[in-house]
Amino acid sequence: MKKEDNANLPVPSFTKLQNIGLTAEDFDIKNENLRSRILIEDLKIYAYHGVLPEEKTTGTYYLVNAEIHADLWKAAQSDHLEDTINYAEINDIIHREMEIPSLLLERVIGRIIQKLEEKFPQITYIKIKLTKTNPPMQGEMKGVSVELEKVIS
Repeated sequence: MKKEDNANLPVPSFTKLQNIGLTAEDFDIKNENLRSRILIEDLKIYAYHGVLPEEKTTGTYYLVNAEIHADLWKAAQSDHLEDTINYAEINDIIHREMEIPSLLLERVIGRIIQKLEEKFPQITYIKIKLTKTNPPMQGEMKGVSVELEKVIS
């Protein structure tokens, strides 16, 4: 079989390689075939954001969803916290930024993204969705969401 014929063969998954004691380097797998992300799902926080007076005094619950891409494969091999992004620190950043009242959800998300970029320079992509539950609007709904995403080069 010629080398060109191997180009169409599937790339073995990293988990399967680990199960037999091999690493991605043993198979010369390029980094673009390895993807990793951290997801924070439906983080519930009480906060005071909005343009209406009652939103500033009464507040409501918000749900935060975050998707963060970075190379986490070193941690997959080492089992060391310093080789990954500590999601407890992500949680702390989100909570701190949610404590700062803002008129717009876009501003809150923008601050979260900025702080995450500053703290974790290895991040290559961030998507944050912020949902205001029980917004003061007509009609019954689960909430209103704003989502911002950023590709970081």
